[in-house]
Amino acid sequence: MTGDHPVRRFLARICPDETMARIVDPVLADMRFEGGPAWRGYLVLARALTVHTIVSIPAALVRVCADDDGAIPRAAAISLGGALVTALPFVLVPLLGALRSGLLGPLWGLRLKTAHTPAMFLLLVPQAMALTLPAAILLAFPVALRGLTVTRRIRRRAIALVFLFAALTGFVIDRVVPRTNQAFRVLVSGRPLPPGPNETAFAGLRRELATLKTFHGGETIRRGVEYTLHQRLALSCAPLPLGLLALALTTTRVGRRWPWVAACTGLAGYLFILFPLDSVAQVLLRQTTAPPALLAWSPTIVIALLALAIQRRASVQSLAACS
Repeated sequence: MTGDHPVRRFLARICPDETMARIVDPVLADMRFEGGPAWRGYLVLARALTVHTIVSIPAALVRVCADDDGAIPRAAAISLGGALVTALPFVLVPLLGALRSGLLGPLWGLRLKTAHTPAMFLLLVPQAMALTLPAAILLAFPVALRGLTVTRRIRRRAIALVFLFAALTGFVIDRVVPRTNQAFRVLVSGRPLPPGPNETAFAGLRRELATLKTFHGGETIRRGVEYTLHQRLALSCAPLPLGLLALALTTTRVGRRWPWVAACTGLAGYLFILFPLDSVAQVLLRQTTAPPALLAWSPTIVIALLALAIQRRASVQSLAACS
């Protein structure tokens, strides 16, 4: 009775057969039998699916850990470990620069070296992790999925993990990095400082941008704030195209035979390309009238197109091998 229901057709694409049989079909059948307002039936269905999802989370986590030889948990662990290791240069370079800065007096510099160095190190970790958390996905998937066929289930769970990393990256960039950056600046300078764009959360940047639009003659400042806002938004979303690129690398010939080579090449390529692209975007921001949002999102768009191209080529090679 409910086979042609549009809601059922949609849910059948994302819900397991057991959920369809136990939850969706009975509720839709009751809606058709009892009549009444449709919105009430949809509300009951949404509530039933929400409760079922919450109750099923422990069992689902157990299945994710057990299926496919634990590939998804292994990918998460490799991503976090790789992000921490890759973050070390991005922590040590500014830390050494702050300790050697000529702006510090001898006594204050000595005090930093003896008492505040651990605190400075910890304060620099979030901004480094904001860069390396997305990049580490390129390392994780080819290594964690080696020897496995990338099935629809693995792909679906890998994409779910990518969305989780995107949410984590966005939280770090929006909530953690502004506070730790500001605390680092105050610690290094030894005096209170007003927060800059990099020490302001998304909401604050939007308010500042709205205020700047009401003033005339501040076009350069406005474009800089707009670029900073969209750059951080793009970095928050970077795990999504990087996850697609990592899955694409996994299906290539190199990814299947030498996963570590594919993983390290992808990670190094991203890190060595990201900063030159940002430098070019900064120059274009100052010397052209190109939209700041387009300049900030260009690396993300390029990565997504590259992932689609590699995936398409891998699919063509797979079909050619089968034929």
